[in-house]
Amino acid sequence: MLLQLLNILMGVVVALPGLQKRGLIQAQTEFEGKISSYVPTLGLIGLVAGVIGFLIRIDLLPIFISSLGASYPQAIPAILLGLLLAAPHFQKYQLLKQVSDKIRPYAFEIGIIGIACGLGSLLFGCILPVVCHVPF
Repeated sequence: MLLQLLNILMGVVVALPGLQKRGLIQAQTEFEGKISSYVPTLGLIGLVAGVIGFLIRIDLLPIFISSLGASYPQAIPAILLGLLLAAPHFQKYQLLKQVSDKIRPYAFEIGIIGIACGLGSLLFGCILPVVCHVPF
């Protein structure tokens, strides 16, 4: 459940400017100002949780945290959203900075995918057991 909630929260933060630009939402700039100092930290948390979830999913990390929600549709958007949001921390690390810069043009789409994956998993559960690591 942790990855789902992180995907929704990070997806909203990443997609908010795109939603405002398209006129789909009228968000307060005061809200953006209050959360702006926490956004890079949220990105790091999401990136670490996404990487841990991905490693659990591919059985490289032999721990099981049931509340993490480790599945491909949760881990991959969490990693991408974490890379986008934690970009200020990557100034020293050239590879991470390059990856973050390459996916920056697709930030709105990645944010919407993160929201959809998180909400879809919370509302409907796992539709494909093969993807979510649940045996029949």
